[in-house]
Amino acid sequence: MNIVDYLKAILEALNLSISRRISLVISFIIFLIMKLLFDFIQRKDFFDWLTVLLVILILVMGATAVADIYDKRQSDIKRQEKIEEEKAQKSLKHDLDVIKKRTEQARYRKYILNLSGKKLEMVKRLYNNEHGRDFLPDLDVNTTDLVLHDVIVSTTHYTHFLHPSGKLDEQKETSHLYILTPAAKKVMDKNKEKFKSA
Repeated sequence: MNIVDYLKAILEALNLSISRRISLVISFIIFLIMKLLFDFIQRKDFFDWLTVLLVILILVMGATAVADIYDKRQSDIKRQEKIEEEKAQKSLKHDLDVIKKRTEQARYRKYILNLSGKKLEMVKRLYNNEHGRDFLPDLDVNTTDLVLHDVIVSTTHYTHFLHPSGKLDEQKETSHLYILTPAAKKVMDKNKEKFKSA
């Protein structure tokens, strides 16, 4: 074997996994100690080409194994930091969503509890109706406002106001059947004293 073959063997050894390089370093150290003992017993010179090659292999493989362990540890730390940062961002987003939802619910409750005038009368009519529904005029501003604030919803049933003569009264608007939304009914159930009819 010439020197080029030895260099190829060293380069191939450097491509081994970390655990194999460490086991080779340990094996070379054991071999070096055994060689030292045999050379000492036989009174030979310890420093020959094999010893120098083994020392170089031990140093190079040991150094690359330590460097790879350090790099792997650093990448694991960075990966863990990234995972923790993503968890923190998800937690923060979740917390912000919860705060936003609770704020919206508080505004919704406040809107319903602050109803007055004709809007309150309309909502009371629906709340106190045996079936929880009633016909409300579509073109009324109060009806529109209650729909926009998700307090009531329209069904597909509608009727026309009739003149006492039995003809369609053009001057009055068309009405739809409206019902309370479940969220509005829940708020009203918790505050029955305000929405119960006298």
